[in-house]
Amino acid sequence: MAIPLDDTLHPDIRPLAWLVGEWSGTGAAQLTGDDGEEHGRRIEQRVTVSHSGTLELTWTMQTWLLRTDDDGPERELLMKERGTWTTTGLLPGQNEEAAAAAPAGSPESYLSHGVRFTVDGGETWNGEVRGPRLHVGAQADGRFFIRMFGMIGPRIMWLQEAGDSPTNLSPTLSVELDRS
Repeated sequence: MAIPLDDTLHPDIRPLAWLVGEWSGTGAAQLTGDDGEEHGRRIEQRVTVSHSGTLELTWTMQTWLLRTDDDGPERELLMKERGTWTTTGLLPGQNEEAAAAAPAGSPESYLSHGVRFTVDGGETWNGEVRGPRLHVGAQADGRFFIRMFGMIGPRIMWLQEAGDSPTNLSPTLSVELDRS
C-alpha cells in the first residue's frame, strides 16, 4: 500500500509522514483493579498527528475506558497526552545508494532515522523510524517503557509495554487505529 506523503512536510520529518492524520480505534489496556490485580479493559482512542511547516509533528491522544453498565456502554476519559515528534537524522550504517536503487516501498528502500517523542511536561522517548515502523523507549521512576507503531495496510497498530527492566516488559496498551 502506498503511503500518502504531504509535499509540504520538511524533508527532515518525512520519515514520519505516515503518522500524519486523524486516527481512531479501539484496543485494550491492562489496568490495576480494586483487588490489586491486572485486568484487561476495552478502550477507545483518538489520535491526531499534525504539522505546521516546522521540523516537528504535533501529537494529541485521548484514550477512554469503555464500560458496559445496565444502561449501555459508557466512556470514561482514561488519559490525555500531547507531545511532539522529531527526527534526529540518519542512523549510522545506512546505505543510501542501495536504498535509492531498491524498488519503492520494498524493505530495502527504507532507511533508519533516529526519532524523538517529547511529551508535554518533559518526558522524552527515543528510538528509530524505518519505513512505516516506529520504535521508541523511555525510562521514568525506575520503570522502562517501549512503544511500537506500525502501519499494517490502512491501519496503524501500536503497542506499549512497561516493566522494571528492559528485558522484563509486559503489554500495557494495544490499539488498532483507522484513519478518521
